Amino acid sequence: STQSTWVSLIYKAHLHHSRSQLVKCSTILTLIGFIPTSIHLCKRPSISSFVYSLVITSLSFYMFSFQVHEKTILIPLIPSCLLLSRALPIRQNSHIRLFALTCTFNIIGLFSMYPLFIKDDTREAYYSFIIASVLLYNWILFKASPPFYIKFLSIASQLGMLVIHIISWLYTPPARYPDIVIYLFSIYSFLHFFGVFISYNIMQWHLPVPKTPLKKFS
Repeated sequence: STQSTWVSLIYKAHLHHSRSQLVKCSTILTLIGFIPTSIHLCKRPSISSFVYSLVITSLSFYMFSFQVHEKTILIPLIPSCLLLSRALPIRQNSHIRLFALTCTFNIIGLFSMYPLFIKDDTREAYYSFIIASVLLYNWILFKASPPFYIKFLSIASQLGMLVIHIISWLYTPPARYPDIVIYLFSIYSFLHFFGVFISYNIMQWHLPVPKTPLKKFS
């Protein structure tokens, strides 16, 4: 199954614009999402900047492309795990921020695929992975004594996921809006993905200037 641009969840773009207009708009938004990270990578090439660019460009493609499969979120999630090498072992606040952001991104990525797990009747695997991920993340995070705002945002994010899961278990959608619960998962996930997208861009631009520039191949 495929999903249209995220904004279509709120603004029914397909009812107001032609397919060709939507494709052009999605392409432009995707390319705009590439610009800041591409500029940084060209101006200050480094391994760290390259990894950030991998995550940011693939996340831009996922959020703004005209049609993407739910499992496409795995494309930005895989390189995001490489960023953990910059955060571990946790020795300072910048490490805590990167660790919390990357782990939350991966947990929300799993959360966003919940309707797919239900469709494939593999919910046991989903619950096992997400519970184990949340417990391990919280254990490492709180052991590192993070700032209050990181604790607050982490707990709030996890409580939000729990509430949406409870709604999905107890609430029967009306016949007129059969996908309303799925929309809750999608909108909540998108808000996190967009926040991660902005945060990774900011983190990339705050990378230290590499002392030894990467060699250019001629």
